[in-house]
Amino acid sequence: MSMPESHAMVSGALLPPPRPPWRGWRWIGWTAAVLAAMAGVALAIEWPFLHGEAQLATAYGARIGCSCHYIGGRAIGDCHKDFEPGMGLVSLSLDDSTRTVTARMVPLASDSATFVPGQGCVPAAWK
Repeated sequence: MSMPESHAMVSGALLPPPRPPWRGWRWIGWTAAVLAAMAGVALAIEWPFLHGEAQLATAYGARIGCSCHYIGGRAIGDCHKDFEPGMGLVSLSLDDSTRTVTARMVPLASDSATFVPGQGCVPAAWK
């Protein structure tokens, strides 16, 4: 009896050819693709909410940072203490030439507030 080279005979039983080692791992690729697609859909659904929350956090952060630095006289790095819980991703930057504090939550939103004598810290959209 002639047998193909890819088959083997063990104790009189014909065994199928061995599977390539990568074939058993194919499900990992499909699982990763499905999870990535689900994450993309979830992000698309939640984007308006996330973007709105980021805009709110940066507007609040800019106003609080401006008041803390220009009215309270504190260092800009110390102003994070005045933030609400959950605002850890908001970063502050300072422009002393224009008396402006900018709050950023990269890559979602950015906002600024400028100190105007007699008016206090004015958000950028209200100037």
